[in-house]
Amino acid sequence: MKNSYATLEHGSLAEVVEQSAWLLIPDILSETIGIMKNLKNKVISSSPGILGGIPVFAGTRVPVQNLIDCLKAGDSIDLFLYDFPTVSREQVVAVLEAAKEEMLEIAAT
Repeated sequence: MKNSYATLEHGSLAEVVEQSAWLLIPDILSETIGIMKNLKNKVISSSPGILGGIPVFAGTRVPVQNLIDCLKAGDSIDLFLYDFPTVSREQVVAVLEAAKEEMLEIAAT
C-alpha cells in the first residue's frame, strides 16, 4: 500500500509541477522580451555631443569600436572590461550577441 501511495503522490506532484511550469512560460517570455528591449536601449548610444556621434557604450564615452579592436588584437573580454571599467559585461555580451545575429542573418541570405 505504501508504494501505491508514493506513486499516487509522485504522479500528482509531477502533474502540478508540469501545469505550473506551463502557466509560467508566458510570464517568463514576456519578462525576457522586456529585458531585451530595455537592454537594446541601454547598450549603444550615439549623440553629436559625445565623441562627435561615434557609437559608444551607453552611459560611457567608450566607443564600441574599442571592443572590436581589442578582440581583433586577441585581448579577452575581461581585459577590455578592466581597461574600460565604465562598460558592463552585460553591455559587451549584448553587443556581441547583436553582431552574431546580424552575421547569421547575412549568412542565411
